[in-house]
This record gives sequence, structure tokens and C-alpha cells, in this order.
Amino acid sequence: MKLDDVATVVGLSMKAAITPVSAQVATLEARVIELEHRDASQRQEIDALKAKAYLNYCGVWKQDQAYAPGDTVTRQGGQWTCAVATHGDWDHAAWQLSVKSPRR
Repeated sequence: MKLDDVATVVGLSMKAAITPVSAQVATLEARVIELEHRDASQRQEIDALKAKAYLNYCGVWKQDQAYAPGDTVTRQGGQWTCAVATHGDWDHAAWQLSVKSPRR
């Protein structure tokens, strides 16, 4: 057998062995990209939930103070949570009663 023939046989054998592995690598690379994208998306969702996951108690409601969603105040014995940004006069549409004051 000539050296060129040996090189051809070795080359064909290597190609036959590498082809299935190459397909598996391509599949795994695609899966890694998919998981990285999903991970980034889930991290964004987690960050958004963390940003919303607390109530910011601001004390007794004051007319001259601006309030953002998630802010809570005490007013007329009850605890109120701000639903939309508000400032100035009391706007019931901007607040949700969180804890009702007890009867006296």
C-alpha cells in the first residue's frame, strides 16, 4: 500500500469518526445558546419581581409629598398602598386600602 493510499484511508476514517461528534457539538452549542437566552430572560424577570417585592412605608400621608407605586402610608387610622404615582390632594383612585382601622 502506498503512502498516499494510507493517508486517504486514515483521512476517511477520521472523517467518519468526527462527523457524528460534530453533529452532537452543533446540537449542544444550539442548546447552550437557548439556555443562556432563557437564563437572561429569567434574570430580568427576577430583577423586576425584586423591584416590586417590597412596600416602602412613608409614615403618615402628607399632601406635599410625592408617592410612587408600592409606597404605603397611614391615613385616618388605616394603612394605604399607592397604586399609581400621585402628589397633592388625596386621590382615592391612586390608593388601595391595605389595612382597615379597627372600630373604636
